Amino acid sequence: LAGWRSVALSFVREAIEGGERGGGKGGGGGGGRGWPVYGAHMLSPRDAELLLQYLSAPYVRIPLLLDFFADPLRIQALSQPRLQSALECALFEPGPWQAEAVRPLPDTIPVKREEREALLSTPVGLLFHELVHSPEGLVVPTVDKMLAAALNMDTGAPTGASAAIILFVARLAVRVEAYVVFLAEHRAWRRELEQGQRRAQGEVSAPRAAACEGAGAGGGG
Repeated sequence: LAGWRSVALSFVREAIEGGERGGGKGGGGGGGRGWPVYGAHMLSPRDAELLLQYLSAPYVRIPLLLDFFADPLRIQALSQPRLQSALECALFEPGPWQAEAVRPLPDTIPVKREEREALLSTPVGLLFHELVHSPEGLVVPTVDKMLAAALNMDTGAPTGASAAIILFVARLAVRVEAYVVFLAEHRAWRRELEQGQRRAQGEVSAPRAAACEGAGAGGGG
C-alpha cells in the first residue's frame, strides 16, 4: 500500500507538464489533455500544493486528507481513479510498527528523519490509532461530511463523474466503519473479560473473608 508515494510524484509531474502546456500557445484550452490521469487539473494550484504536502506528511496525513476532500469543490477530483487509489493507500496503510503504545514526545517538529520510526510508529496502524485517540473530532465526522458532499452531487445517473465519486466515497465510508465496528467489538470483549475477572476475584475473596471472620469470632470467644 505504498502506492500513494508514486502517485504523489506522478501528480507533481502532471501538474508541471499541464502548467507548461497551459502557459503556451492556445492558453489553457489545450493544456488539459494530458492532465486527467491523476486529477491535478481539477484542483487549483494552491489546493494541489496542499494535497502534495498532506500526502507526504507522516502520521498526520489521515485527518488532513479527509478534511481536504470533505470540501464540496475538492471532492470533485476524486472522480479520477488514480487519485482515489492514492487516498485509499494513504488512509489504510498501517505505517511503521512498534509494540509499545506509549512513546516519548518529539523534541522537534517536524520530527527528524532518524527519529520517525521510534516516534511515529503505532502498534495497530495509523487509522486504528486515529480512531482510538481522536474518535469524535476528526475521522468519523469528516467521513460523514465527505458522504454528504458526494450525495449532493447525485444527478440520478448511474454513470459519470458524480456516480464514480459517490460509489468511491461510499466504499471508503464502509471500510472506515469496519474499523470502528472492530474497535467497538474489541472494547465489548475487553469489558466482558474484565467483568469476568472481577467476578472470579470476588468469588475467591468471599470464602477468605468468611474464614477471617470465623477466625476472629473464635479468637474472641
